[in-house]
Amino acid sequence: MLPSPTGPCQTSSRSLVFGLGPSITSEDGIITGAKLPTGRQILRCMLAKKPGANGALSQFEATKGVLEQVRPFYKKANIPMVSDKRACHKMVDLVNANNKLRKISQAKRSKDLAFLASMKTDRVATFGVLGKKLQLKVKRREERQAAAAARQSHCEKELEEMTAMSSLVSESDEEPEEDKDDAKEQE
Repeated sequence: MLPSPTGPCQTSSRSLVFGLGPSITSEDGIITGAKLPTGRQILRCMLAKKPGANGALSQFEATKGVLEQVRPFYKKANIPMVSDKRACHKMVDLVNANNKLRKISQAKRSKDLAFLASMKTDRVATFGVLGKKLQLKVKRREERQAAAAARQSHCEKELEEMTAMSSLVSESDEEPEEDKDDAKEQE
């Protein structure tokens, strides 16, 4: 790992933005890539423009700037865009929703994350029923086992029938030999 020109790497919780990862930089102000921008990219771009700060753009100007960066991606993909007013409104709603999430205290977030992790592992114990996906997996596994058991019992029956048939065939083969012996004795 190369040393940073600004000093050692800091991974403190202060440098992380909840829901967005590492802190917002000026590089986030430019949307790049070959695919349609994600909500996260748009949100990071909006936050990089810092609407409402001293000397910064107003929220409307910031959304217009982000919209101008997003528009070429939609043109390239040949996807019609909603009106500028509606697109700006959606971006403002995205920022407001993120701000609402960021207002949740760190203690509450960690408690919620712990609960979420326990739900993923202990959902059977918590709810007493299986999740839909898990229930489907169990059902399919039981069906496969039942089908395999049916195939095996069918194969065993066929094997018994073949064994019985082969014993009948071998008995019928033995009878003519006895008949031949009887015929030789009579001569």
